[in-house]
Amino acid sequence: MGKLRQSQGDSGGMPAPVSDFLYRAWIEPVLSFGEEICCTAGSARLASLQAAAAKRILGVSSRTINDGALELMGWARIGDKRKASLVKYARYVNQLEDERLVSRVWRAATVDQTKRDNMRPLASWCEGLMKKDPWSKIPLDGPKASVRKLAKAAAMSETLGAFEEGSRKEPKADVLGRAAPEPLGHMAPYLHQRLPDDLNAGREEKTRCLLGTIRLHVDMMRATGHPRDQRTCLCCQQGEVEDPFHFLIGCSSRADLTRALRDDLAEHDETNEDMFLRVMSPEYDDADESRVLYRHIAACRAHRDSVDPSDNSATAARAHPARSELRNDSDD
Repeated sequence: MGKLRQSQGDSGGMPAPVSDFLYRAWIEPVLSFGEEICCTAGSARLASLQAAAAKRILGVSSRTINDGALELMGWARIGDKRKASLVKYARYVNQLEDERLVSRVWRAATVDQTKRDNMRPLASWCEGLMKKDPWSKIPLDGPKASVRKLAKAAAMSETLGAFEEGSRKEPKADVLGRAAPEPLGHMAPYLHQRLPDDLNAGREEKTRCLLGTIRLHVDMMRATGHPRDQRTCLCCQQGEVEDPFHFLIGCSSRADLTRALRDDLAEHDETNEDMFLRVMSPEYDDADESRVLYRHIAACRAHRDSVDPSDNSATAARAHPARSELRNDSDD
């Protein structure tokens, strides 16, 4: 994925839908073929690869929340996909004639009393899975297409549920700032547009805002244990927490940029906070207005870095972290 992304030069990278298709059609099926039955690769290794691919496509750093990146891509986790595949296979066995060898072996395996999870037969593990929500609602005697659809929905609901519960110690709304997205279940629409390199950098900043990894004090000082009210903005120096809303809309030192953004994007009687929530939503995909937003984000980043030069050494890595990581990998 990194090689494909790097090969696009200054065109803003390969469009996310194309990268998504290549990964799901060519990469993941080869790596996970037969994994449900034969355990050809460890689930942890496959999950790590899947998360890395999502972050490469989004253009965010490796420290981004895995479940958040998967949510924006509209992917279920490898482990949840494995459960869906097992349920579909269980339906196949369930509808075989009783005298078929596969059916007899499956029925015998479901009563196995082995306690160690890594030694439990597949059928026994699957039977335990089918007793839990949301898998218990899938009728194994139903039509093939219906079971496939329900299993896919169950896998996605488990992935999104993990993100809803929070992958960090802080609440989800605090991790994502004020633009906390609703669970998608599909690729975020704002990722579909192909953009030139300068605008794509603005879109990647938006992605980092949504995932809570944008390089602002609200994120960077989280790692050092500073309370939230101490992660203040150095640009306006008014004691305001430097979160995504303050960075893009609320900072008084960039009031001229905010006024220009309102003139172009604000709807009638819309407050700054309402405008921020609307344009920063993953569902916001207006092509022309998005370009205005991404230029604004890039201008805010340039101003912020000029005032607080302590992070300027990482500017190139921020703009294209996936490419930077790729170069580091190639050195190895």
